[in-house]
Amino acid sequence: MVSSSQALAIAIQHHKAGRLSEAEEVYGAILRQVPQAADALYLWGVLRGQQGDRPMAELLSSQACAQDPKLRLFDAELGATLRACGAFDHLARLFAADVAVRPGCRLLVRAGTRDPDPALRLHLPGVTLCCIDTFYHDYALVALKNCLAQCRFEDVLFLSDRDFGLPTIRTRLIDPLPSSEAYSRFVLKELHCHIETPYVLLVQWDGFIQDARLWSEEFRAFDYIGARWTMFTDEANVGNGGFSLRSRRLLQATADPDLVEVHPEDYHMCRTYRGLLQERYGITYAPAALADRFSVERVVSGAEAREPLETFGFHSLYRMHRVISSDHLENFLDDLPVSTLRSDSMILLGVSYLNASMFDEAHTIASRIFSLEPNHQQKELISTILARSREGHESNDSEKHKS
Repeated sequence: MVSSSQALAIAIQHHKAGRLSEAEEVYGAILRQVPQAADALYLWGVLRGQQGDRPMAELLSSQACAQDPKLRLFDAELGATLRACGAFDHLARLFAADVAVRPGCRLLVRAGTRDPDPALRLHLPGVTLCCIDTFYHDYALVALKNCLAQCRFEDVLFLSDRDFGLPTIRTRLIDPLPSSEAYSRFVLKELHCHIETPYVLLVQWDGFIQDARLWSEEFRAFDYIGARWTMFTDEANVGNGGFSLRSRRLLQATADPDLVEVHPEDYHMCRTYRGLLQERYGITYAPAALADRFSVERVVSGAEAREPLETFGFHSLYRMHRVISSDHLENFLDDLPVSTLRSDSMILLGVSYLNASMFDEAHTIASRIFSLEPNHQQKELISTILARSREGHESNDSEKHKS
């Protein structure tokens, strides 16, 4: 039997493909079965907007938001602006992205109640929340929104090549960044021109706040803190930049013309030029123990799957096993460019799923990669993921039959 969440995933596939009548039929079926299915109601409103019925779009959207606080957050930060300008096609895609990573949106609840309280959000004065993205626009916006679910910042900045005109997330236009090398150069050499607060929390589409309750004011005692690198064992092993807190002083220091190696930006900032930045500018780097509380960037191990690691934030596609909805995994993959689907990070997401005993999800990842590139250079590893995921699924089925 198909659950309402699985049915919603099917409806979204129709919706994103422009099959509006088929999508509307599934939304209707979901709402007949579960009248409080707020996601289906909201998307039905989006669909009516696409058909030109703006009053009905507003009515259905408002009814949906009244039922679900996560929808209210989405609509306040992202959806209402797109509705107001009639950008319903974009709203359909953006909402689908939001649903796909909905487990990554955590609302803070007052003790003894079930109702989220926005007043409980952590206030971080002197910190700009910033995302730099000209490629994964929708997922970058959702990542920023997910951070705003738990924290308030002095400024919220989206540096991108498109202006979205959002109420809280301030867009500043930059030239497209066609490669990771271009991104690295921008961060080291130009970001300081855009940040006016003493600190910036840099996030990405695949790395954002996980649990604001784990914030520590000790983080601000250093010019740089990111996840610890497991491939290094010396004192310069704190470096991952995808989710990192940086002082404006550091941003200005990395613009020094003597820093000529720029990619990957975090490696060169934290290792190649560490000594120069310390001696010339007095830059300080957080110790590994504190970095382990701040963020994580590594493939999930079997031990961690049994005892999930809790950090303030995370970074990397292969850490997204906890924030992607299993029912919407296929839709998530549909949104990504082929280069990302074929990437090592995507393969490692399959490994993370496998180690977390999420065998169906691991199989989905490996199958998708093989469908794109049967002779992938990591073919042996992908085959192993497929084989082990099948074995795990069969073992789970056997245990269910026994019970």
